[in-house]
Amino acid sequence: MMGIRFSALLVAFLASIPYLLDLATRREYPVPPPEGAVVVTGASTGIGAHAAHSLARAGFLVFAGVRKELDGETLKAEAPTLESQENIVPIILDVTKQEQIDKAVQTVSSTLASLEGRPLVGLVNNAGVGGSNKPVEFQSMDDLRWLFDVNFFGAIATTKAFLAHLRASKGRVINISSLAGLTVAPFMTDYCASKWALEAFSDALRVEMGELGVSVSVVEPAYVTSAIFGKIATRVKETADSVSEKVMEVYGHLVQNPAYTRRCIEKASPPTVTSDAILHALTAKHPQTRYVVANVDGLSAKVIGWMIWMFNDRIKDKLIEISRLRQRKAQ
Repeated sequence: MMGIRFSALLVAFLASIPYLLDLATRREYPVPPPEGAVVVTGASTGIGAHAAHSLARAGFLVFAGVRKELDGETLKAEAPTLESQENIVPIILDVTKQEQIDKAVQTVSSTLASLEGRPLVGLVNNAGVGGSNKPVEFQSMDDLRWLFDVNFFGAIATTKAFLAHLRASKGRVINISSLAGLTVAPFMTDYCASKWALEAFSDALRVEMGELGVSVSVVEPAYVTSAIFGKIATRVKETADSVSEKVMEVYGHLVQNPAYTRRCIEKASPPTVTSDAILHALTAKHPQTRYVVANVDGLSAKVIGWMIWMFNDRIKDKLIEISRLRQRKAQ
């Protein structure tokens, strides 16, 4: 009995270490004024659209990056209140096109100047795409470069373009990564690599900006109800249906069961978890450097994050193997 009690206390203590260290080393930043403006990329659907509505409802002027005018009209029309609708300004913004980024900066600058110099206090780099769901051996280099253009280089280009504004206001940069930016999974090498790159960029930028009063945070969601996970489910099924016999001989043990993916999506957290994290990262006196949110098949992403922090690579590899075996047996 004493042994069980000691083990439980030890686990509780180890689990509390990240929280205690964060509490001891947290940093204070200037709180942005409520009349400030925020740029949100990838705001047409899903996490980005929900974040745009959430920030607009909180009183921020939101420049919502969309790829088509119709997407912007829909975003405004679906705003929950008239006030939040008025706080949303759609801008055409494909983060892979520098000319659109430059034009967005001009639009934001001129609009804020016409509003008695309201400051730009936040940038939410949310634009992103899912991976190919193929073994790396069969991933197209063109597709891989395009994915990095959106998920990684697009975030850098947009940050560079708005950074002078954010330095002037001592604002916040919030990058939407993924739990895949902390761990890996078979057939997700392209997506995971892009998110790990975004994590490294965020860490380096946080160090560069720290003394300048600009906070940099990363939101790392697991499964959240959004368009990107619907597309992942489709790709998983397509992979399972289309993998050739030759490929199955080599990689069949890694093909994810579509039933497992559907189950994860059915249990996905609502986008409020990401919007709440974004709002905290934007407005808190002590913003976190990382926000691990949502779940995987009902298991809290925070628990998974703790396991990633605790275990060495070989143990994590074995857990992924066990997880894949469990997925293949999922009904």
